[in-house]
Amino acid sequence: QNRLPEAKARLGQSLGVAPNNASAHNNLGNVCSMLGERDAAIGHYRRATELNPREAHPYFLIGTLLSQQEKFGEAIASFQQAIALQPANPDALAQLGLALARLGRRDDALRALQTALQQRPGDAQIKTWLEAVQAVPQK
Repeated sequence: QNRLPEAKARLGQSLGVAPNNASAHNNLGNVCSMLGERDAAIGHYRRATELNPREAHPYFLIGTLLSQQEKFGEAIASFQQAIALQPANPDALAQLGLALARLGRRDDALRALQTALQQRPGDAQIKTWLEAVQAVPQK
């Protein structure tokens, strides 16, 4: 962790030379995220998606950070974009399910979590999340 500020500085320098490098924005987003700089990380991930809109992972990372900020509506949109680009993405599907559950969208959450578990059978964490959402009474 003590080398993260140095890594951030170097990536910033590299973006000064090549500001349209999607990979550098993604990497700087990772460093900012590790430093707890969520808004800066989201900004770099968003720039990475502008430069390389067909790459699913930055959308997933944006959704994850937005979920941590309890911005579930925005997170859902990011997870859905990640899944549209990479349908076989159990991590994005599981996180989508959790965000949907947090907004009270139980049936949608169950569908997302069930699909995630189908894609990664035997995943104990996804199974636990699915069971937790199933235990919520229907409205």
